[in-house]
Amino acid sequence: MHHRRVSSALAALLLLSTALALPALPRAGADPFISLQEGTGTNLHPPIFAWGDEELAAGWNGIRSGSGTAEDPYLISGWTILLEDRSAIALVGTRAHVMIEDIDIVGGADVGTLGTAGCYLHRGKPCPGFAPVHLVDVENVTVRRIQVDRGIPAIQVEDSRHVLLEDLTFTPDPVTGYVPLNAIVVEGGASITLRRITFDRVLGYPLMVQFTENLVLEDSILKSGPNERQDPRGGRGTYMRVYGAVNAVFQRNTFHMGGLILDSDNVAPVIRDSLFEGGAYGVGGFTMDTLPVSDLVVCGNRFVNHDSLALDLYGARLVGARIHGNEFRDGAGALTLFHAKDLRFEDNLVTGAGWRGIRFEYGTSMVAHGNSFSGNAVAVAASPYVAAPLDFTGNWWGHASGPSGHGPGEGDPIQDRGGKLVLSPVLEEAPELSVGCA
Repeated sequence: MHHRRVSSALAALLLLSTALALPALPRAGADPFISLQEGTGTNLHPPIFAWGDEELAAGWNGIRSGSGTAEDPYLISGWTILLEDRSAIALVGTRAHVMIEDIDIVGGADVGTLGTAGCYLHRGKPCPGFAPVHLVDVENVTVRRIQVDRGIPAIQVEDSRHVLLEDLTFTPDPVTGYVPLNAIVVEGGASITLRRITFDRVLGYPLMVQFTENLVLEDSILKSGPNERQDPRGGRGTYMRVYGAVNAVFQRNTFHMGGLILDSDNVAPVIRDSLFEGGAYGVGGFTMDTLPVSDLVVCGNRFVNHDSLALDLYGARLVGARIHGNEFRDGAGALTLFHAKDLRFEDNLVTGAGWRGIRFEYGTSMVAHGNSFSGNAVAVAASPYVAAPLDFTGNWWGHASGPSGHGPGEGDPIQDRGGKLVLSPVLEEAPELSVGCA
């Protein structure tokens, strides 16, 4: 297991310091906004803070109904909360089932600047208590249909379990014209699901995930403007960053001018049934030598028109990856690799690559079967420094005779100066491929 563990004593000290830094909490039966609500008909409510289930159920925390069970969760709904110098909603150490929905968080002070004004902790993590919605060491919480006027990040989830974020839309700030950096931060914990999240015109990394188990991002949309340059390598697009996650699943998502970055130490990520369109690349990988991305599965996706290769995994040092049932169309190409081990590339369509369909170097070991390469400037480019022969038998190269260039036939050209590719037998007609994970 690769997670950062914080000692219980340190965690207790962190929570105590956070509690002392926040304004004093009102006690049960002392809601100062009751008269305002009754007198004006507004839904204005003070910030909602709770440390543990006892405070959560105290009666002054905006709960409309519920008993805190799975069948009858506490419902915090329909409020407008002014965001000043701390979170609008902060739950710490709760275990009861909570539903937070239809909340309008309106900016008071410009808290979006606090996260960068001397308030950052180790690894860029914002100070506790500043995210408009902040969940720390909670379980069984659902957050949906929250409108946040300002704040970086808008939602922060730390060391929590069984949390669902759904039906959230992040639209551009009216002043800057962009969704701000790190709209959602998830750090630590397990079983976190993000569903139907829309990021529209994003600046920076809209989603940052670190050291989390069993994260799911599904049915979501990321849109970046056509001229944005937020990729670390200077290319176009905006990317969600995932670091040190275990068993993360990304499914049925749409990425326009952007995608995912798999940083070091990701274990068994699955990327499936999604559309990646435009931008520098669809999935990027950057890692340290000792912390590879292992057991990656990429299947059932459509990658269209990327400036670089759709799977730009040159720095990921993949171990045990399987890439199958995808469509790679137009753009520069499909895949680049460096020191990848035990990779399988099967039943993929690679067409219209303006540079190289697949490019790999130094130490890569892989097999490729059942793929269709056609209409590419170069179908495959193999470094002469690949240590062992690579099994590329049973593929279609656009012609029954096989690939041209360093190959024996008249199909798409290949570059294989070291003679490392084993090509025969080739497919003599194009396979009937379908995009999917079967």
